[in-house]
Amino acid sequence: MTSVLVLPLSSKEELVAQAMANNGRRIDLASIGRDTAMSQDAGIDGIDVWDFIVTLGDEHRDICKEVPWQRFSDQRASFYGWSVLIVPFWLLVRIITWPVHREAVIPPLRCAEERLTVGLLAAVLERGAWFEAETGA
Repeated sequence: MTSVLVLPLSSKEELVAQAMANNGRRIDLASIGRDTAMSQDAGIDGIDVWDFIVTLGDEHRDICKEVPWQRFSDQRASFYGWSVLIVPFWLLVRIITWPVHREAVIPPLRCAEERLTVGLLAAVLERGAWFEAETGA
C-alpha cells in the first residue's frame, strides 16, 4: 500500500479553494487541491465566474480582470443581469431561425479545454498579475 503525501495549501490557495467551494457545483472543501480546476471540477462557468471573483475579495479584483476567463470557462451564456430581458428574445430568435442553422435551440455547455487550477490562480494572486503557466511539454 502506497501513501501519498498531501502538502497543506498556502493562504492564497486556501482563499481560492474556499471561493471554489462556495460557487459553481459547491464541491466539498476537503476535496479541493492544487490541481482542482475551476470549470471542469468545480463547475464555475458563465455568471458564476463573477460570483467567484467577488468571493475572492476586493483586493484581488484588479488582478482578476487580467485573467482570460473565456479560455478557462464557458462564457457564452453570461448576460450579467440582463437575462430577464435578453433570454426570451434570444430564445425566440433561436426557435425562428432553427430551420436555417439546425442546431439545438439551447446549445449545450462547452467544456473549456484549458484548466485554471487552484495552484495557478493562487500563484497569479500571489504575483499580483496574470502570467502564463509553464508546461512541461
